[in-house]
Amino acid sequence: METEGGGVAYGMELLGAPIGHVFFENEWLVKAATKIIGKINIAANTIASLCPHSAHAATHYSFQALGDFICATSRSCQTRHFARVFVLMIGAIAEMPAV
Repeated sequence: METEGGGVAYGMELLGAPIGHVFFENEWLVKAATKIIGKINIAANTIASLCPHSAHAATHYSFQALGDFICATSRSCQTRHFARVFVLMIGAIAEMPAV
């Protein structure tokens, strides 16, 4: 992965956690947060209209567990990107029809 200064940042994903150069780890976390936000939007907008209970379960348990795992396996200084994931999750849950 190329850094902002034109250098190279090396890293890999091991057991679901980024390991390597700080730039690589930060980029990995940003991509993971974006992916979770996309899944929450799909659950809130599509699945909720078909089955509110399934959308609530997916958002509350599955996506929250994924975010919690990423926060637990990363350094606290790197997980600031996940604040927007949890804010969006709370908003998505609030917008879903009652179960």
